[in-house]
Amino acid sequence: MKKKSPKKTKICLTIAGFDPSGGAGIQSDIKVFKRLGCYGLSVATTLTIQNTQGVFVVHPIKGEIIYRQLKHLIQDINIDAIKIGMLYSSDVVNAVSDFLSECHVKIVVLDTPIISSSGMPLINKSAIGLLKKQLMPKATVITPNIPEAEILTGIEINNLQDMKDCASCLHDLGAENVVIKGGHFKHADKKTIDVVFDGSSFEMIRGNLYAGEYHGTGCAYSSGLTAYLCKDIPIFDAARKARHLVVSAIKSHIKIGLGMGILDI
Repeated sequence: MKKKSPKKTKICLTIAGFDPSGGAGIQSDIKVFKRLGCYGLSVATTLTIQNTQGVFVVHPIKGEIIYRQLKHLIQDINIDAIKIGMLYSSDVVNAVSDFLSECHVKIVVLDTPIISSSGMPLINKSAIGLLKKQLMPKATVITPNIPEAEILTGIEINNLQDMKDCASCLHDLGAENVVIKGGHFKHADKKTIDVVFDGSSFEMIRGNLYAGEYHGTGCAYSSGLTAYLCKDIPIFDAARKARHLVVSAIKSHIKIGLGMGILDI
């Protein structure tokens, strides 16, 4: 009897910030990849001073160092998907853009952390335009929350149609697919709506709004989406699964400090 070939492990790479609390950034992404059956690689773009109460200092790593790490990984390992998180500087954006132009990985999920929950900028203003120009056209999907989508497009979001307009605008800027996460939209009925746009049709994913503040929800969502897409799950289904993952982690969150809850991934 012919033996079955061993199933290939999907390999996901996160390019994002380092969070000492382990609740966000590359540490969170690695946990999500592992939970969803993928092997996680990581390259840190920034070192941060932060805890569950907020981000206090951001120290970017030189783009040359980041680029060299990425190049050595791709020369040795067949990477199936990439999740991009906090970048912070134009130097880092350029390094990641150069790598993406050379590596030809098919799945690229671009998260867009711009301002932390505590109000600390997570990307320089000068780097935002560069991100839109150089990284967005290389993205399989971009996953901003509502405040980030407003900054990236200049469109104020007050209703569902505004979210759709933002998604269309981001698609026009080059992103193949767009997910606008609706957790910041305060509906009177305590419901949220995520808007997913694949360039031709919209999908609205409705859910409940949970009280409290939780660290790393955006990171967990985008890394979950990366892993699901890596497994050839279509974008609309992958977005539903990623949201379910975050909701489940919120419900079972843990308190390790004085600030926000940590998702139980």
